[in-house]
Amino acid sequence: MTIIKSNLPVNIANATERDFFESKATYEVFPLELLQIKNARITHNGIVIKKGRIVKESIYAHEEFFWQYRKTAWFNTIFRKTIKLNKKTFLLIHPPWYPGYYAWLFHALPRLLRGQESGLEFILILPENAKENYSESLKSFGVQRPDIHYIPRKTNLYVPNLLLPENPPYEDRVCPTTAKKLRKILIQYTHLQRIEAPIFERIFISRAKTSCRRIANSEKVLPLLVKYKISVVSLEDFSFWQQISIASNAKIIIGSHGAALTNICFMNASASVLELTSQSCYNQSFRTHYFRLASALNLNYYFLFCNHTDDASYDYSDDLVINLDKLEHIIQKMITLEF
Repeated sequence: MTIIKSNLPVNIANATERDFFESKATYEVFPLELLQIKNARITHNGIVIKKGRIVKESIYAHEEFFWQYRKTAWFNTIFRKTIKLNKKTFLLIHPPWYPGYYAWLFHALPRLLRGQESGLEFILILPENAKENYSESLKSFGVQRPDIHYIPRKTNLYVPNLLLPENPPYEDRVCPTTAKKLRKILIQYTHLQRIEAPIFERIFISRAKTSCRRIANSEKVLPLLVKYKISVVSLEDFSFWQQISIASNAKIIIGSHGAALTNICFMNASASVLELTSQSCYNQSFRTHYFRLASALNLNYYFLFCNHTDDASYDYSDDLVINLDKLEHIIQKMITLEF
């Protein structure tokens, strides 16, 4: 076990904010255990069942979600067909929350590394939709299509010999050593492939094409971004490798909490990131993914709690209203730290 203490945000302004982030800065990480399991059943979304029971190392350690996993496992066991594989050794890496971008990079790929470190030969198991999502990233780890067995939708697998690297116990516990190793592998591959992508030194991640956590007052924010030469970029318009290239060249990235912000993991150390999230998270459910990730990779992390559009009932997906004065103050501070 290793105890990690995250660096506090650069723009903490008072004791209340300091206490808030200090309460979330320290966490534990554990080496991923590698299990070898005989005669296991695997659901399409990566839940492993052995003798009618869920193998806890295949799921997240959230007690409040366990009943959902049990329901999914029960339903799949009874109503989905099962394909029996041969006696070769298979490796399972995708978590129940796949295909989230953050979950793929910081839950699935560390499990792949753990399997490779074992020195054992294996065929990788992935859900069928991985072909269209992140399978490209596997090339940087030496995994090609013939080394992968895809699980068809609405189907279980029966695996006589399974390698199961433990799923990270909690989704936001970033191991700094692993994060840096993943960043190095993926960026090196991008350079070797000579990926062509535009260069933006200062980026505001657009969510205009998404259905949630958009910027409600974007027409007022845009002139401020233009003033400080910050480019508005829709990262979904670029390939996986182009996104890596774009992020690795950025000195500043600003964005709402969401999958696209995961690309901060490809920024250079001492670059700056500003996470926009709802003011309600300050008192309720602040998600620490990017706060901890930024610290793990030695980035300067800033935060801005924003009002949301529905004052009556808060939902994490609500659109945000940015305070322009606060945003400008943080941008000015970020620019002074540019390297």
